Amino acid sequence: MRRRDPMKRPGILLLVVLPLTLSLTGCFTARKDNRRYYTLPTAAAVNRKPVLAWAGAVQVPVFQASAVHDRVGMVLRRSDVELKYSARDLWASRPQHLISSAAMGALIQARLFDGVVRDLGTRSPKWVLRGRVTAFEVITGAHGEGPWRVRLALQMTLRDFRTSAVLWQRSWRKTGAARSATPAAAARALGKLVNGALADMQRDLARIAPSSASATKKAGK
Repeated sequence: MRRRDPMKRPGILLLVVLPLTLSLTGCFTARKDNRRYYTLPTAAAVNRKPVLAWAGAVQVPVFQASAVHDRVGMVLRRSDVELKYSARDLWASRPQHLISSAAMGALIQARLFDGVVRDLGTRSPKWVLRGRVTAFEVITGAHGEGPWRVRLALQMTLRDFRTSAVLWQRSWRKTGAARSATPAAAARALGKLVNGALADMQRDLARIAPSSASATKKAGK
């Protein structure tokens, strides 16, 4: 009687193939996700008491950003002509979203306006605050050695929503030092620059704000 090869038995074949399949699957699915996400720290409001100096609501649309900085990967600048986009260290949202959201939070805390909105609702706002981010980057040097620095370039403009008349405008070009050569320290340093600009905005708008009566009259022209 002819003997069968034990390796040709279905049960044995399944036991041999199954571990191999699991091993190959593990090679493709068990990769560790090393990406890290960063956001901006929240700053306290400059004005502690309700002011409501600007009658009507202000709209804060998502700010614009230059093509270089319109991305979630941290911009790591190695020189004046060379930069790198990090694939591991990412912002939780694009810089223009982070900064415009921070601006909304600062205005809500300061209570300079009757309301702060992102999108248009059933009633049009009386004012609109727009912004543009042209630099939001980490200066690492050619090899990432030595102290890291950060750079912010930002412009904000407050306009009459109906007439587009410019009521206030200011630009910032600021640099700062990170406490260490790490993305987390760089994120905190950039957040400090952003919060400094937002504090300037709060003080400026509180200083130039018309009274509620004159703001209403001006908006109704």
